[in-house]
Amino acid sequence: MKHLLPQPSVTPPTLWLFLKVNLLVSALLYLFFMTLNPSYTTGSFLFTLGASLSSITLIYLFLAIILFPFIYLKRSSLYLAAIIIVALNVLIVTDFFIFRLYKMHINPMVLNLIFSPAAQESVHIGAMPMLAMGVALAVLIGIEWKLLRKIRQITTTDAERLNRRSRLFLVLPLALIVIGEKVTFGTASLQNHTALVQKARVIPFYLPLTFNRLAKRYFGYVPPPKLPTLAQDSSLQYPLQPLQYTTMSSLPHIFIFGSDATRADMISPDIMPAIYRFAQESLLFQHHYSGGNTTRFGLFSLFYGLNATYWFSFLNEQKGSLLFDALQHQGYQINITNSTDLRWPEFRQTAFVNIPDTIHDAFQGKPWEKDRQSADTFKTWLAAQDSSKPLFSFVFFDAPHGPYSYPKNQARFLPDNDGIINYMTITKKDAPTLLNMYKNANHYVDGLFQELFDALKSKGVYDNAIIIVTSDHGEEFYEYGNFGHNSSFSDAQTNSFLIVKIPGMPPQRIERLTSHVDIVPFLMRNIGVRNAVSDYSNGVDLLEGDRQSLFIANWNNYAIKTKKHVIVFSKKPSALLAPEIRNNSDYALTDTTTLEAFQPYILQSLQESSAFFK
Repeated sequence: MKHLLPQPSVTPPTLWLFLKVNLLVSALLYLFFMTLNPSYTTGSFLFTLGASLSSITLIYLFLAIILFPFIYLKRSSLYLAAIIIVALNVLIVTDFFIFRLYKMHINPMVLNLIFSPAAQESVHIGAMPMLAMGVALAVLIGIEWKLLRKIRQITTTDAERLNRRSRLFLVLPLALIVIGEKVTFGTASLQNHTALVQKARVIPFYLPLTFNRLAKRYFGYVPPPKLPTLAQDSSLQYPLQPLQYTTMSSLPHIFIFGSDATRADMISPDIMPAIYRFAQESLLFQHHYSGGNTTRFGLFSLFYGLNATYWFSFLNEQKGSLLFDALQHQGYQINITNSTDLRWPEFRQTAFVNIPDTIHDAFQGKPWEKDRQSADTFKTWLAAQDSSKPLFSFVFFDAPHGPYSYPKNQARFLPDNDGIINYMTITKKDAPTLLNMYKNANHYVDGLFQELFDALKSKGVYDNAIIIVTSDHGEEFYEYGNFGHNSSFSDAQTNSFLIVKIPGMPPQRIERLTSHVDIVPFLMRNIGVRNAVSDYSNGVDLLEGDRQSLFIANWNNYAIKTKKHVIVFSKKPSALLAPEIRNNSDYALTDTTTLEAFQPYILQSLQESSAFFK
């Protein structure tokens, strides 16, 4: 084998030594990120130090694996390594300044601002930062050039000797740091030690390791209740100002009823007649969108009034929704009834973390059976309440989510393949049958919604209550090329219906663009919170706002929607610098508008998504 391969232009010991020296340079750059955390204890400082060294070590390990085959090419792998390392270090320095500015690491929207001349005119970066970046680039190139000259002068024998010495003084300590840091993070996460784990947020390319599912599955271990995170240890600044309240002579009852995956066009006399009738006497928002195209991000935006990009930080720190803090302050009797277990998505650890005793989510059976139990649970709770005190309830049904659950004897839309879906063989030709099943599930929960309305009327609270009916996201049946949700930002997947009944307000059809993040500001105003909306939300009051765009996100993508278009930013490496502009009407790529037209909305979204970080 030795004779079959071409003679390498650089020996492996020389390449490894070159990478190790550069690792130390990059590690110094990584340590600057530690200054971006507002405060430290001794333990959190040591953890963040270890996490920084661990992250850059894993990056260089990956780099070594990538570069190894190039030592057998005639072109020197040292020069290739030097180019990659300079690019990496420039990326690290750039990310540092971006994080200082926007409290987030480089992402597709940030890259758009960096590379778009129109955006740069809006951002006004200024001459000094650009000069600093130029100097940094020159210094990094100079360092790399010096290292290249030095490393080429080292013999293979000397390189082998230095590598052997580094095993004890560099490789072994870094290996122990990687292992120790990952175990520390996993243990801290398992113990709900959020004041520690949230420190890793400032570290670029950080890979967390958690043991929660493993501990629960194999050892039956459930994390203890979270202790409150001290404000000085938090990466969040939420709210920006403490909530202030106006004295109110009376407070409205508030009921939020929802169903998973119900999209706006299901509100019709034949599919959901009860909701259709309810819409005739209420405010119907014709252009309303969820903050996400999946449950986790959609409901997060609804209960927090925040862009879905905050989800990960609020989950890590287990920060509850301020809406429920305000409701408790104002003396509301609260009920949360959800057909599925609220540990997944993790709303027991986020929105409802401070009100665990109000939650009812332990139901059994098929989704439609759980929905039946949810409706009954709510009616039992409501009957037991003193309606002279303000009531709040959230009830959320699951049947319209795939696999579209409903009693077989209530199949109204046919054919429905007896309610059976084979996800392995689904194609576009199955769309009519799948859509019938979806309609049947929505028709079923429509009857449950009617029961909820009837219960409110029987209790005598219907006329004087704010009643909101909505969904967490939509569902697509290949109308725009996809099936289900979480796969695109088409209207079918994001156009959640929204109907709001407000005491004394006549029915209206509202054509303005609205978002889930606008619901919390509306509710806060109605329960006496007098803070500026910007103190606690990225939204605007549902009734007073005049937004031109809105923000939607999921695990790997962001989108900004206007009434006519949507621009999609992907985290995939192949699409980082190629955002897509699509029509809302058919979700086709368009050339009738330019990226520059979206720049004000992009900048606004970045500012919103960093507003509540320290």
